[in-house]
Amino acid sequence: MDRRRSHRLALVPSAPAPMQRQARQGNDILRFDTFTCQMLNKDGTPMQVYAIKTEGQRVECFVEAVEGESFSMRVDCLGTPWQHKSTMILGEEKMRSFTHLPHQWPRTYRHRRIAKDRGQQFIFSKVETTDDENGIRDPAEAARLGIAMIRILRAKEIKKLPKDKQRYKSSGMLEANPIAETAKKIGAVQFQVGPSIQVRKHGQASCNIDRRIPAIEFAFHCATRIGLELLGYVPKLITQDDNKTAPSSTAAIVGAAAGLSQREVQDSGAGPSKRRREDEDVDFDLEEARLREELKRLEQRREAARASQAQGSSSGSSAAVKNEPRAFDFSNGGTSADPFEIDDLSDW
Repeated sequence: MDRRRSHRLALVPSAPAPMQRQARQGNDILRFDTFTCQMLNKDGTPMQVYAIKTEGQRVECFVEAVEGESFSMRVDCLGTPWQHKSTMILGEEKMRSFTHLPHQWPRTYRHRRIAKDRGQQFIFSKVETTDDENGIRDPAEAARLGIAMIRILRAKEIKKLPKDKQRYKSSGMLEANPIAETAKKIGAVQFQVGPSIQVRKHGQASCNIDRRIPAIEFAFHCATRIGLELLGYVPKLITQDDNKTAPSSTAAIVGAAAGLSQREVQDSGAGPSKRRREDEDVDFDLEEARLREELKRLEQRREAARASQAQGSSSGSSAAVKNEPRAFDFSNGGTSADPFEIDDLSDW
């Protein structure tokens, strides 16, 4: 080959390689391929993760939640030549989405946007329970209400939305989801949003999703310290003074929640050798206590149902009446000329 031609070929620049950054190490981060995700506490510090598990394209873990405190989520990518869309989901509701060009990482979800310059922070909240028959009774469904998740999809054709097509949802999200008392787990939490705050103005964009590429999901199961203790992911908080005197406040709270007597709680604060023996059975004891409480509630409901039946049969004049279905009232909309509005957040 001619030298001059070879020299000219050598000067042709090659395609730039995707940006690569050093992978961060620690027990406060989830990883899948080149993508990472973290939950941040109210101070912006990454929260420690426990019991990390990966199944397919989904990575999940447990984190300690403090009721009443705010939190945020950060998603990052160490290097990719592709465009993506990430979405934050709390419970089973979409909060907000970001579009990512290859250089637009990381992104932090600090609030949900309700106007161009207004937002609401995310807050851990206490689980709301109910005795109503419409309450959530499926334990799996109730558990999903305490999961904070980031979903990442491959995107294409990202376009900025004009101002007249930008929209914000200020209501109907993160409303109370009461669950039945029997479906509640000790240490469970849910999510709320805080009051409106001033935030930086931000435009909106739309994109199409490449459905051939499976989604990547980072799921954080949020539970209080007591919940993590019962699951065995964190040790009980026991101080040096507890070996000589009364049990720690955390042990007392756990015992009360599980229905243990004061003597049983005090015995757990005895000598080290005795504590080691009892620690092996503490999970079984707590589970047995929880089941006893559930059985007690079921017996109370059964007695109430029997009393109600006895009262109904004693009247003698009552009869079961089948309710006829009512015709739908189209006077307020629902026709082809006046359809209902459907809110779709798939492009957020």
